[in-house]
Amino acid sequence: MEKKSLVKGTVFGFCLLVGYFLLMIIANSLTDNKNIQDLLTLAVQILVFIAAYFKMKKSYGIDLGFGTKGLKDGMFRYGGLMFIVIIANLFTEYMHPEITFSAAFVRICVIFLSKMGVGLAEDMIFRGVFFNVFKDRLGESRKGLFISMIVSSSIFGAIHLLNLTGNPQLIMATLAQVIYAVFIGCFFCVVYYRSKNIWSCVILHGLVDFTGSFWKCFADPAKKLVEADNTIWMSVFEVGICLILFVSAMIQLRKATSERSIETEPAYS
Repeated sequence: MEKKSLVKGTVFGFCLLVGYFLLMIIANSLTDNKNIQDLLTLAVQILVFIAAYFKMKKSYGIDLGFGTKGLKDGMFRYGGLMFIVIIANLFTEYMHPEITFSAAFVRICVIFLSKMGVGLAEDMIFRGVFFNVFKDRLGESRKGLFISMIVSSSIFGAIHLLNLTGNPQLIMATLAQVIYAVFIGCFFCVVYYRSKNIWSCVILHGLVDFTGSFWKCFADPAKKLVEADNTIWMSVFEVGICLILFVSAMIQLRKATSERSIETEPAYS
């Protein structure tokens, strides 16, 4: 891929990202009903997904892997460690239920769809667009993949600084989120690269966000927000868990590039 295509791809990625946030703001401003808001944002996320899919396929000929091939390996063989975060969320984000499961059922379903939509849009933008654009320009050497992974994941982490605009008092929690988002982004890049199936990232990402919001379906999120600016120890705990994912990503990246080198090594008789 020529440098010109790298610039175009990067610009497209940022335009898509800005458009995504603007449409999300508009969708959330149309109504005060949380369920309707989440369904409207889901529509935005699907729209972003479709736009990115056709652009990457038409302009770059990139196969994003939308079938079932590689899905199981992606979710469990390469991405299985993500279930540590998924399960941990159910404990660290716990809120005492104020309503019954039946009363919260509709909200749970809407939240589930909404969070899967987050995975749909964000993994398409950061793994489907940014990671692929840089990978195609820098190549699939260990160095090229590492840089592509770090750049796309750093952008993914940096956007979480926007959380300070709504809650400027949550400095510690936001900084921790930026750091562990970079680690998670790196992990997803490797899962996608090894499985060749972006659905594995979408589903795992959606489950992480869903379990992070699950208990809010049963209680007022504002009560949790009061205590949301994590202590130093909680921030260290969260970053520490995701550091495990980053270490796994580095090990898997090394293994994947080593295996490919062996496969492409010429045979001599």
